[in-house]
Amino acid sequence: MRKPTKLVVAFAATLVTVGIASAAWAYWQASGTGTATATAATAKVLRIDAVGSLPGRLYPGGSTDLRITVTNENPYPIQVDLVQPNGAITADKPGCVNHGVTLAERADVGWELAANDDDVLVLAGAVSMPANAPNACQGATFTIPVRLFGGSNA
Repeated sequence: MRKPTKLVVAFAATLVTVGIASAAWAYWQASGTGTATATAATAKVLRIDAVGSLPGRLYPGGSTDLRITVTNENPYPIQVDLVQPNGAITADKPGCVNHGVTLAERADVGWELAANDDDVLVLAGAVSMPANAPNACQGATFTIPVRLFGGSNA
């Protein structure tokens, strides 16, 4: 049997080198660039269904909790960070004017509202009535407008 000559070895080495270079060239030819798109969802506004204090708990010189029923119609959770008054507090009794009922000016909270769910949020002691509230306010129901601020944690 004949031994390979230097020429055969050189030829084989050239083939191996070309094969490796071709593999590298093929790899780079197989890669590429492109673009992708994604569409952001539209956030739905939180719906505040009911705002009020616990029945019969507000009296002259006292304070009570504020309950806020909120509906999150978004498919992701929302975090409420801040609750603020949003207008004048009114009473349902005609003689209950100048009642002096107030809501805490600002409440920093960290409430998590589940996706597609209703939650009752409570601000402890946030509503107060002055000691000199009119007698005509006995049994009155007060409407307390609020604004909620927050964002998505999704």
